[in-house]
Amino acid sequence: KKLEEYVRSIPDFPEPGIIQDVTTILQDADGLHLAVDSIRNMLKDVDYDVVVGPESRGFIFGVPVAYADQGFVPVRKKGKLPCETVSVKYA
Repeated sequence: KKLEEYVRSIPDFPEPGIIQDVTTILQDADGLHLAVDSIRNMLKDVDYDVVVGPESRGFIFGVPVAYADQGFVPVRKKGKLPCETVSVKYA
């Protein structure tokens, strides 16, 4: 099965313009393995020290990608992490 076959389409949820729902990937062990293995495969020739994941999908997929080889750094909205943080503005 292709990864796209695990993704459910729900138009305009949670906001207008968003269609894809990845929870169906997470609910199926084969889909989750395929998603994480696909990301790790894309990174196989990339030299990286840490995996950085923006909330919330970045947390879900970033941690298992980092698990075998690297650490994980969560990226959250300002004020959501208790320790010293680094802030970057973007558009």
